[in-house]
Amino acid sequence: MKRIILLVLIALIIFDFPCFNDYAQGDFKIKKGENIFQVASNLKKQGHIKSKSVFLMQSLKGNKFKRLKAGTYFLDKEASSSDILETFVLGAESKKIITIIPGYTLNEISRLADDREKFIEKYLYLKEEDDALLKEKYSFLKDKPVFVGLEGYLYPDTYEVLLDEAIVYQALSNFDEKLTDDLRAEIEKQERTIFDVIILASIIEKEVIDYEDKEIVSGILLKRLKHNMLLEVDSTALYPFSQNYDTYIVSGFPPSPICNPSISSIKAAIYPKETDYFFYLSAKNGETIFSRNFNEHIINKFKYLEL
Repeated sequence: MKRIILLVLIALIIFDFPCFNDYAQGDFKIKKGENIFQVASNLKKQGHIKSKSVFLMQSLKGNKFKRLKAGTYFLDKEASSSDILETFVLGAESKKIITIIPGYTLNEISRLADDREKFIEKYLYLKEEDDALLKEKYSFLKDKPVFVGLEGYLYPDTYEVLLDEAIVYQALSNFDEKLTDDLRAEIEKQERTIFDVIILASIIEKEVIDYEDKEIVSGILLKRLKHNMLLEVDSTALYPFSQNYDTYIVSGFPPSPICNPSISSIKAAIYPKETDYFFYLSAKNGETIFSRNFNEHIINKFKYLEL
C-alpha cells in the first residue's frame, strides 16, 4: 500500500503545482470511509492547502494517512498541512468542552482559550480584513462599527471544540440561530440596529436576573435616554476595557457591548416594558427595587442599601 502511495505521490509532485493564494478558513468534513486522496483533494478544492502532494507526503510520517478520524473540523487559515494532519489524527480526542456563562466578557472567555493574549488581540478589536470576512458570513454583524470587536456576539452556551478559533465560529453561529427572523424584523420595525440592541442587552444582562425585571430595566434605560438623562449604570464603569466609560458622567450608551448577553436579555432589549419608573437598584437580597422619581430612589437607597 505504501509503495502505491509513493508512486501516486511522484505523479502528484510532477503535476500538482501549489497555488499561492491565501489559505481558507472554516469548517471541513471528513466523511466515514474517505481515504487520504479524497481528503487531500477536498482540502485543495476548498482552499485549505496549497499542494496535495505536500499534504500526502506529510501523511506518510507515522502512517498518519491510516489514522485520520471522520468528523467536522474547524481549520484556521494559518494552519499548516502538518497542523491539519495532526488535527485529523487527534480527532475527537483533542476536543474540549467550553462553557460561556451569560454575562461573560471577552476577557473572561479568553481565560478558557489556549492562547489568551492572542484571543483577546484578535477578537476584542478586529482587523479590517477579518471584520469584512465575518460580516460577509454573518449578516447580523453588518451594522457593527469596524473598530468594535466581537464582544456581545459570542452567544453563551456550552461548546465542544478542537481549536480556540472554533469557539468563536460556533458561538457566532449560535447567535445567528437565536436572533430569529422575527426578532430581526422587530428591530428593523423599531428603526433600531442590532448593534444598539446588543449594547442594551449586555447592560441588562449585568444589571438584573429576572426576565420581568429585565423588561422593566430595558424600558427605564431607553426612557432615560429619551429624556436626555444619564444612564447611571454601575456595570458600564466596571467593564475591563471600558477606558473608564462612566455613564454617571458620559451621556448615552457605551461605545460597544460590555458582555455577551443571553437571549432573554436580548428579547428584553427588543421588547422593553413601559412603566412610570425612572430609577432602580439591586437590594442586598438580589431583589430589584424600582422608583418613580429621584426622591423615592434616595429613600429606597437608605432603606435597602445603607441600613
